Amino acid sequence: MDRLARVSPNQRAGMAERHLLRPTVLVNAVAPAIAFMVLTSNGFSEVTALGIAAFFPAVGTLFTWLRTRQVDIVGVLSLSLITVTVGISAATNNPLFLLLRGSAIAGTIALVCLGSLLLPRPLMFYAAQYFQSDGDSAAADRFDHLWSVPRFRRAMRLITLVWGVALIAEALTRVWLVSVLPIPAFLVASKVLGGSVVFVLIAWSIPYVRRVARHDRELATSDA
Repeated sequence: MDRLARVSPNQRAGMAERHLLRPTVLVNAVAPAIAFMVLTSNGFSEVTALGIAAFFPAVGTLFTWLRTRQVDIVGVLSLSLITVTVGISAATNNPLFLLLRGSAIAGTIALVCLGSLLLPRPLMFYAAQYFQSDGDSAAADRFDHLWSVPRFRRAMRLITLVWGVALIAEALTRVWLVSVLPIPAFLVASKVLGGSVVFVLIAWSIPYVRRVARHDRELATSDA
């Protein structure tokens, strides 16, 4: 009881928020995968199983928005990828669709990134806030306050633009590779290409966000 009494209201809110936000990963990422495996192993078609699995991220994303008025980045991406995969699964009579599934997924994420630049805050702001705060409401609020800094806003839009352009380039490169390589070689090249692009983007984005956020916090502190 004494320990709880010494915890400030903001700290208690942060702990409560962590307990509420962590399950969103289970709802939006783990639950759809388990549902898909269970349903397909019991005779459901892939399209039907994916359609049912989409229920989890759809409800999870809506619940998070109603509760916090914040975008659940895991839910949005999970729902987008399931939607794309349903469309591809419905067209599996053409083997080209299966080979280009990676292009379709990368292209969808790219369009979501670029489209979010038209919104008040781009997609990568929510992604950075989600992973930097780790469910801590106080950390999320501190990150949110950085949006008032022009340099930080430019950085978030730049990161979102770079991800969108890079993923479109990846998708187009896959389309070119499938036309010039035999299928076995394409499958290997496609895996290497996808992994390399994501690795480079993450390796650049995370240090960049941290550096900009740290600089802006130090600037705000010195001004105060």
